[in-house]
Amino acid sequence: MTEWNFDSLKELMDERDRRYAQLASATDKAVQAALAAAKDAVMEAKHNSDKWQENSNEWRAAMNDKDRNYVTKAALWGYFGSGLALILIIVELLQRLRVIVP
Repeated sequence: MTEWNFDSLKELMDERDRRYAQLASATDKAVQAALAAAKDAVMEAKHNSDKWQENSNEWRAAMNDKDRNYVTKAALWGYFGSGLALILIIVELLQRLRVIVP
């Protein structure tokens, strides 16, 4: 058994102070590493979000182009009706001019 005196007590306290300082330093390094990893993760998530939004905008533009370039059902029926009316008018004119017999 060790006999305690002021010098041995001071030596023990100094040793504990060194250990606590090492522990605090290691904890600080771990916290800094975790913060850096979290910052990297946030930046990666932001990058992926920006890329997703850019792709979404491209997709939306492509769909708008498709809608603008393709004929709608109502417009198609309108073209069909106009074409039919034009044919009937031409037939009527030819009949009046007696080019064709009814």
